[in-house]
Amino acid sequence: MVDINRQDFFIPIPAAISDDTPPSWYEGWKANVAYNNMPLVESIQEQIEFANEGYDYNFNVAENISEDVLPYYDDLVKAKNERHLRYLEARAREAIERRRIASNAPLTAQLAGGFTDPLALTAFIPGLNFVKLGKTFTQAVGRGAIAGLGYGVASEARRAPFAVADEPGEAVANVAASTIFSAGFGGILKGAGYTGPFLSSSASKVNKLYQGKSFKHVFGKTDEVANLDEAYTPAEGGNLDLVQTNILGSSTNRVMGNKKYSEKIKNYFALLAYNGSVSTQGARRGYGFQSVSQESVTYQGLFEGLQRKMLDLHSLEVRGIKKASRVATVPLPFTGFDDWASDTIRRYILRSSPDPRLQRIGNDGISDQQKEAGVLMTELFKGFRDDIHYYQMRTDDKLLAYITKLQNEVDTVTNKLVKLEANINKMPNKAGTKKQIDFLKTLENRQAELRARITDYEGKLGKFTREDFTFPIFYNKELLSTSNEARQTLTRIFGEDYEAQRLAAGKDTFGAFEDAEKTLRKILQEDGDDMQNPLRDTGKKPTMKHLKTRKTNVDVAKVIDFIHADMQALHTYIDRMGRQVSFANKYGGRSINEVLEDLQYDARVDGLNDKEIASLKAGFYGDYERVMGTLQRSNDRWDTQALKAARAWTAWTYLPLAGVSAITDAGSIVMAHGMKDVMQAGIAATDTAFLGKAIKEAQLSGELLDITKNVYAREMLNDTVRRVKPTKLEKTIQVGNQVFYTTNFLAPITFAGKSLDTLIVQNRFIKQSRNWANGTISKFEREYLARYGIDEDMAKFIAKAPTQKHESRDFEISNTDAWDQSTPQAREMVRKYQAALASHANNTIVMGQTFDKPLIMDGVVYMRDNPFFQSVRKAFPTQFKIEKRLRTGQVNMVRVESGLLSIPFTFMNFAFGANNKILGAIRDPNRRYRMQGIAALLGLSYLSLAIKKPDYWFEKRTSPDIMARIVDHSGVLGIYSDLAYTGLQIAGNTGVVTKDAIIPPKYINPDRDERLLDAFIEPFGAPAGLATDYYRSIDDYFAGRESDAAERLKYSLPFIGLQPFRDDMREFVGSVGRN
Repeated sequence: MVDINRQDFFIPIPAAISDDTPPSWYEGWKANVAYNNMPLVESIQEQIEFANEGYDYNFNVAENISEDVLPYYDDLVKAKNERHLRYLEARAREAIERRRIASNAPLTAQLAGGFTDPLALTAFIPGLNFVKLGKTFTQAVGRGAIAGLGYGVASEARRAPFAVADEPGEAVANVAASTIFSAGFGGILKGAGYTGPFLSSSASKVNKLYQGKSFKHVFGKTDEVANLDEAYTPAEGGNLDLVQTNILGSSTNRVMGNKKYSEKIKNYFALLAYNGSVSTQGARRGYGFQSVSQESVTYQGLFEGLQRKMLDLHSLEVRGIKKASRVATVPLPFTGFDDWASDTIRRYILRSSPDPRLQRIGNDGISDQQKEAGVLMTELFKGFRDDIHYYQMRTDDKLLAYITKLQNEVDTVTNKLVKLEANINKMPNKAGTKKQIDFLKTLENRQAELRARITDYEGKLGKFTREDFTFPIFYNKELLSTSNEARQTLTRIFGEDYEAQRLAAGKDTFGAFEDAEKTLRKILQEDGDDMQNPLRDTGKKPTMKHLKTRKTNVDVAKVIDFIHADMQALHTYIDRMGRQVSFANKYGGRSINEVLEDLQYDARVDGLNDKEIASLKAGFYGDYERVMGTLQRSNDRWDTQALKAARAWTAWTYLPLAGVSAITDAGSIVMAHGMKDVMQAGIAATDTAFLGKAIKEAQLSGELLDITKNVYAREMLNDTVRRVKPTKLEKTIQVGNQVFYTTNFLAPITFAGKSLDTLIVQNRFIKQSRNWANGTISKFEREYLARYGIDEDMAKFIAKAPTQKHESRDFEISNTDAWDQSTPQAREMVRKYQAALASHANNTIVMGQTFDKPLIMDGVVYMRDNPFFQSVRKAFPTQFKIEKRLRTGQVNMVRVESGLLSIPFTFMNFAFGANNKILGAIRDPNRRYRMQGIAALLGLSYLSLAIKKPDYWFEKRTSPDIMARIVDHSGVLGIYSDLAYTGLQIAGNTGVVTKDAIIPPKYINPDRDERLLDAFIEPFGAPAGLATDYYRSIDDYFAGRESDAAERLKYSLPFIGLQPFRDDMREFVGSVGRN
């Protein structure tokens, strides 16, 4: 045998002995343990031994493989040289012998080898804590099989990728054997029920021993785990302290994770953008809350409910069928619904006009179904009107209560002022310290702010109107920009309306038409998506100033030809108004300016200086803009449009296999619910009618609308812009995205994952809420519910609410159509439940949300004003304007917005989301299924890579390299593996790291002359890399290297990487270059 300094691992056994001598019990146990674990160990040893050796191109590996191991050619042909080949042959022989000994060992030795396997000790056996055997023998067998399947997949995921000399189908056979054995084991445990307490207690002790915790030698009385809560990690700190910190998240994430901020400061941020992905110390105490970000998603479901009913009405009118045709609950296209809906909306607007002539036009030829749709829209707007009046203090009773609250705060501040002034007067020369003087100014400013607020609200008393809202006004900016006739007609309508209003107010009508022209100019200059909305008025009666602004109060029926009157406009209105209602609800009806004033005052009381407060306010305001959908203010600017196109084009080029990558989402579902519940839900989901009901509930919560709403593209590309009418370029991008993300299977796979999650989570929310209501809830369950905003009161509400039960499985889902929604308070309870469902889906099927990612990812940063900004403003007054509402003392903040800022973060939305939703879950000791989740994520990550990559890709890589790719692909390290590989790419292309490193870069340019540029552009993201490839292709072409240019384009053109026609298209591009 060749001396390879690893002889202790490879002890050759003569064939005469190895074939006939039965192994001893110890040898059999040792071989079974080694079978699962040595492939990974040996791979690491191999890498250490041969990482720095180069390939011997004079040595023909294929011709020198020994005959006895020739059947394992694929594992051996990757050898670098003769020494490496002999090493691999020795590994193969040892693996063959190990497998022989393991299979011929005594049964007890095989069982002992399985139960003392490190993975079994750390995951499978502790997992028995959470596996109920069931009431019947059949259930026990089934549940044992589920546990065995999970263990088998995890075991093979850490063995098979690194093994040599495996037989065909060996991994599948191992998983099957684990499943069958565990099924039998479950039956045995059920049959021998008296052993249950012993095994349960032992498993609990092993788990605690692994976690370094002490335990008592006490037997349980049933086959359930006794005192499950003993393993629970209790709360430490304030209710709004995160249990895990993340310095790379949003401002909300960082503030909630920073112990220097008080609970009062954290509350401002938590109510805005928290998403439940990371637990809070309060959740461990049962304290649950929801943010604007969580609750506002449910308004997408409100639109979905309205659209469903209108689709059914259209189907009834056109086809005589009461229910519209759907595939996977998605309405079929090309049915003429959009035209019918637009006509219905126009008739609704005309019929709602006070002008009898317009009413007649709307009623002429209207169908019964269109009338019923009009009733639905009236109910929708009435609900919004009631909510906005309720939450934004638009009743005198609510105003008086708030004014009293403000007055009490004025009294408190005044008392502090009196005491502080008295203390200052007692000092020598009556001169206070700097700290005292600063605090004195803070109190005086606060007193003035509160008194001004009181005066403003007192002016609104008795002046509220509850006018019926007809339809949102989104002016058709494209029409008004291109048609002189349209502009003139609309100006005339505005002018006549201004004259009528001023005459009614007893004012002079002079200049009405000039003001109308100004109004039109404002419409054309502002963002085309700006919405005129009567529900956003101040409560004050119209004044001359009001009548000169853009908000004309014109009858919407008079301008119907100049607005967007369709379902998209209705959807945009519901989305935006939902965010406003949610913000009003969470912040007591205060405006954003009032909230910022209150935040500044509380921060000063906590002792923060002006710079800290200004940064705090900027962070809050940035997250506010994201949550409210108003962050990007220059959507129509040419550079913004160009960058949108570049990002979409890059995605179409680099993400043809994104759907395959999404397979790992199932691992996140396992981490959230455990393998047992996932398998049970999979069985329940075979009842398609029941699954359809669960999906409907999710869609009414604002989730699972992705296929119809083009959400996948926005999530992949981090595009948070939702517009009532996209530009022509944006329409083209939307069509491309719809085709691309459906064809690459990302949309259907993600839809399937969320469907499975929503089926499980509805069942868990309902049953755990009942546990809370009847006092039997565990601490794990209580934290789980509280993390999604379900507190004890909400749990009692859910426990009594109507549900829908599966006919044969122990599964229940909600039935929110039957829940009371007649009042704002009742609608809030329904929205809280729906928000919990939506939040869970978004945390399980991972994509970054406002809470998870820094503001710069959306192309905006807030910075303190400095001489550079000041000099630019002198030359270009519209650039780098000071954000006045963020001014704090002498500190000014400047808003910098550019799509270029977001380019480096292209395709990183998942990674930032995984930082909280996967890595954060792994770090949380109270996540009961995190070990199962890790195993599932790694196993599915390997499966995904195996599907995407050809065999030779694996053969050319070392085991540590493959393992690193698996870990990176799984998301278990969040953003950090992305950053690590970015660093490796730079190091590789600058020569610091070579391709023979233990963990090499993903790609080192073979052309040394191009490496330096590759290293430079690496931090600037995928679009920059793609642009470089195009530049090089053009250069090759004009230099006469047509084949080289074509070779580059094979991997740099959009859509041609899609699986159905990838090879043919790339061959076609290559042949064009060759010819």
